[in-house]
Amino acid sequence: MNSANSADILCGNAHIRGAAMQHQVWQNLPVFLQLARSGTLTGAAAELGLNHATISRRLDALEAQLGRQLFDRHPRGYAITLAGEALLKTASDMAATLSQGLQTLLPEQGLEGSLRINALEGIASVFLGPALGRFALLQPRLRIELTVLQQHVAMARTEGDLNIALAAPDSAGFASAPLFDYTLSLYASEAYLDRQPCGGDMPDPRQHRTIGYISDLVMTRELDYFQQFFPGHEPGLQSSSLAMQLDWTRAGQGLCILPDYIARQYGDLTRIDQPLGPIQRRYHVFGRKDDWDSLRLKRLRDFLKAEGRQVVT
Repeated sequence: MNSANSADILCGNAHIRGAAMQHQVWQNLPVFLQLARSGTLTGAAAELGLNHATISRRLDALEAQLGRQLFDRHPRGYAITLAGEALLKTASDMAATLSQGLQTLLPEQGLEGSLRINALEGIASVFLGPALGRFALLQPRLRIELTVLQQHVAMARTEGDLNIALAAPDSAGFASAPLFDYTLSLYASEAYLDRQPCGGDMPDPRQHRTIGYISDLVMTRELDYFQQFFPGHEPGLQSSSLAMQLDWTRAGQGLCILPDYIARQYGDLTRIDQPLGPIQRRYHVFGRKDDWDSLRLKRLRDFLKAEGRQVVT
């Protein structure tokens, strides 16, 4: 459904041409936006500070005003319809424009409130932890919450104010931007290489213990880099936790593909040169479009991009 259809939903219906009715629609749009994000009455009610009955009543009123069904009701939650998807794009754009306009009218001051960041385990522990600590010193009145997620969970968790992952969701309700590029290489501990030298060629996985992610939990091709090094081979030691893979590698348990910006912090790890060279990957930041241009998110994104340039150099 295109933007013309979504505009028709908001303005073309004869029931909402009056100024009073348009005002009622505008009042109910926050309920629609929050329910589209959370998918449940409980989630929307918690975010808006309203009870379930009020959320349900306002949604029913909005659907009656527009003459369209915006959600399919299911026992486990609310699924947005095609009409709802069309409205979501327009409503998100309207909310983002309003937020950006308000920022130009506000006086320059420190940020307040809270920011929740969802991030993958590797970048959270090594990069985000120290970076957010420095950002907190610049914004003492801002509460910062960092949720550390393993990759198979992160793919389904997009409710943070700012989310960091290897791929951004393809959804009209989200905006995204690249954060920084990084490389991964093959590593082993010095103790392991003393026992099992690798030589100058690509190590034969049949002669070495290898370490990597649990195969059936790799939900995105960006993390399926093990097959790029060792096609058709399964790691002998598997964990959904990058920290555990790093611990095993440092303990001399085998060969592991690690981000260079993490591995180079440990003097007991040796990078193994091999014909394929390092693997290239990119982190993305994304968030809800209606809040994307807010001052707090813009400042945090700019800060993290500047910090990221220092990490990978």
